[in-house]
Amino acid sequence: MDETTLTRQLGEQTALPSPERLAPARERLLAELTADLTHPEPASQPQRTFRAPRALRSRNSFRLAVAVASAAAVAAFGAIALRGPAPDRPPVAMAPVAEFLGTAAAVAARDRDVTPRGDQFVYVKTAGADGTWFEQWNSVDGEHDSVGRSSDGREEVLPACVDGLGKSTDSAGKAVSAPCDVHPWFLPDLPADPEALIAWLTKRNSNVNGVAKDLWSLADGYWLRPAQRAALYRAVGMVDGISLVPSAEDAAGRVGTGVAWVSPGRSVPEVMWIFDAETHLLLGSPATSVVTQPRIVDEVGERS
Repeated sequence: MDETTLTRQLGEQTALPSPERLAPARERLLAELTADLTHPEPASQPQRTFRAPRALRSRNSFRLAVAVASAAAVAAFGAIALRGPAPDRPPVAMAPVAEFLGTAAAVAARDRDVTPRGDQFVYVKTAGADGTWFEQWNSVDGEHDSVGRSSDGREEVLPACVDGLGKSTDSAGKAVSAPCDVHPWFLPDLPADPEALIAWLTKRNSNVNGVAKDLWSLADGYWLRPAQRAALYRAVGMVDGISLVPSAEDAAGRVGTGVAWVSPGRSVPEVMWIFDAETHLLLGSPATSVVTQPRIVDEVGERS
């Protein structure tokens, strides 16, 4: 029996976790994250998150283009807290969310498992409500140029970071080399267990908002193996304040089930993931739609 068949059978035979089963893990998670909030890192210590190379952060045009599909979602998702609901609004029932995301996780776990080579690219295409679109080829290992193209004909390049150096330009527009951080779009050591995933993210962030932002960011543009994506969905299902929104529409008008969260002090969901209610594939958000699900390609310009 091959690994794909075994994974499919396990996904079909494994029951979704009950609220009672999730409760101990959620309590341990909240205790750890509450400790982070009570004892924050000194202001002088930088927050460790997924970031583009230092020398390339001035390349605002590319980063803004990449961010079109997820900036609003990241901002709102980063505002939630991984703890109980605010006192001025009723508690959110977690069981339906955990059940729905558990099903989405089971579907994701049955997807074809691909471990990419370092010289390949993660291709994804998204569109806005106004019909504009953006496609990107993200370098798997971060040591090859990533490229973004938009519907208005622009093409932007995020240069590779090799041996700690990346290509940039000085104030006069002259090409120079400058120190950089490698920004891979595939993380082989990303845990495939929801509790371990959040613990992994917690170690890389000084607060819970960073954990929340990274949970969203990982689903947008990164290559996740089936078990990793399944863990990501289940991890989101452990966050207090998440709720389901039936008949939600993405930017393309496709109707699905929303997994929504609200900013502190608010009662109306502002941002959400929207899944196909039957296939449980991620469609996008009210602001964007996924035109092409992430896939691995051999070179920039290739789409399948």
